[in-house]
Amino acid sequence: GINAEYGDPPPSMEAVTHRRLNRICGHVNPAPTAAKDSLTVTDNRTGETYEVAIMKSVEESKPGMCKAADFKRLRMYDPGYTNTASATSRITWIDGDKGKLLYRGYDVNELADKSTYLETSFLLIYGELPSKSQLQFFSDRVMSHTYLHTNLETFMHSFRYDAHPMGMVMSTFSALGTFYPLQNPSLVSAGASFYKSVEARNKQIHRILGKAITVAANAYRHRVGKPYNAPSNSCLLYTSDAADEEDSVDLGGRRIIKKKKKKVYR
Repeated sequence: GINAEYGDPPPSMEAVTHRRLNRICGHVNPAPTAAKDSLTVTDNRTGETYEVAIMKSVEESKPGMCKAADFKRLRMYDPGYTNTASATSRITWIDGDKGKLLYRGYDVNELADKSTYLETSFLLIYGELPSKSQLQFFSDRVMSHTYLHTNLETFMHSFRYDAHPMGMVMSTFSALGTFYPLQNPSLVSAGASFYKSVEARNKQIHRILGKAITVAANAYRHRVGKPYNAPSNSCLLYTSDAADEEDSVDLGGRRIIKKKKKKVYR
């Protein structure tokens, strides 16, 4: 070692250079590209460098996604698809491990507590909760489509007595399309452009939602051996319609019970 009375030895050229570089780096601002939502990839085989766009993700642990097709001349290998998003959705988001389910950004538990079935339907379809006037119009349109053609009811009667209700619902909706040929893009001159019309799309939305409760109620009553009930056009009864007047199972989660000619919800 060096005796302390002689002081420290002069700095080496390497140390001087290192300090100078530190001073210079302290005055250098980050490059503007650092703020880009992209990933810079260099293929060490060819030396080619290119950028891959990073899409936003609501997943907290992995707040970004890249398209596999953006990686040039490469195929992504992900055994078990543990880190692959097969699709993107603006409608729902689910994290099974944490028990989270969001509809258009709203927690499903909050919607179940504070929103009606039709309010939630409006949210899923149009992206935002309806105003009072929007909900009234939407409900009126939906409930005007609850009745089924008698031929369609005959179709449902043709199922076996023990047919599974879900199979009946799926088959009936497939048959429902034959009752409205003018709504089928393959049968009209406009073709696929038919549904570019907002009015045409909305009419089908209202029709499907309106008839869904009647079809489901009929499937339930078919299974328990009871005659079908005529549907109600009251929007207050959307999820507790004509399944059974006396001990109706509510199709939206609640149960409606008839007591002394009064309907009590719980």
